Amino acid sequence: MNKEKRDAVNASRKKTYETPVFQEEKGMDFPEEIWEEFNGGNWCFGCSNCNCN
Repeated sequence: MNKEKRDAVNASRKKTYETPVFQEEKGMDFPEEIWEEFNGGNWCFGCSNCNCN
């Protein structure tokens, strides 16, 4: 593939930048729905960073 064709293909694939949306939370309270979505409901990884394991 020549450079012009490659540049045209790359230009068509270029993504537009989307500004991130930040949401401020009060504290570290997570509803049950969020815990279920997080790692399939497995919140403990057995990483020894706490006293869970």
